[in-house]
Amino acid sequence: MAGGSAAAEAEMDRDVSRGAVVPSFEFAFDSPNFSDRVLRIEIVAGDNGPASSGDVCGGSIADHLEETAEKGHNIDSNITIDGTSVLTVKTLHVNSAILAARCPFFLKLFSNGMKESDQTHPRIRIADSGQEFRLMAGCEMDDFTSNSLRFFLYLLIHWDPKCSKCLTLDCEFAAKRKSSGKFVTLYDNELTFNDEHGLGCADLFEMPWSMFIADDDLFIDGVLHLRADVAVVGQPKLQT
Repeated sequence: MAGGSAAAEAEMDRDVSRGAVVPSFEFAFDSPNFSDRVLRIEIVAGDNGPASSGDVCGGSIADHLEETAEKGHNIDSNITIDGTSVLTVKTLHVNSAILAARCPFFLKLFSNGMKESDQTHPRIRIADSGQEFRLMAGCEMDDFTSNSLRFFLYLLIHWDPKCSKCLTLDCEFAAKRKSSGKFVTLYDNELTFNDEHGLGCADLFEMPWSMFIADDDLFIDGVLHLRADVAVVGQPKLQT
């Protein structure tokens, strides 16, 4: 089973490489008709947070589970933290095949051969780091060509004063193509914030502005469809 999971993950890595066409499964999002599981996501207070006595400490249970899987240990998706306050609960209808194809964590979770692989109501707990994120898109003048514009997409962060200002995110930006109806990855990189308030891609489409505006394959009925997939790679710890 472990060998099959590793092979599937390697194949997935090739499929989502930069410039690859990523299928869109928007129609299946939170749809009972296309789901085989109901995923419960719990946002819990971080270490030193209100009513928290657990050891989540600004990290996420998902990170812990993925590290456990990488070490060859069993994954328990029902892991609990005694005394931890649950701040928010979200329940989603999900398709395990789609999640496994898009996320290495779920690939390991659903294919490890243990009891959680067959659970129809898995639960994941994620520690609240207190940070706020926003996306900012627009155009700006090219530094090298004064009469040329470029399209940018940045991820903005509002720092929690109780957290250290250091955070690493795995960030992927994609745009939908009318010809295929699918999202194509344009930018895939790790962004490390060290007191910065905004990082991202300064020239997302890497083409002259006149060509970008006239590209009918990008503008579907006059609308540009963008998608951002963001995952926390390294989270800050709350300061005492």
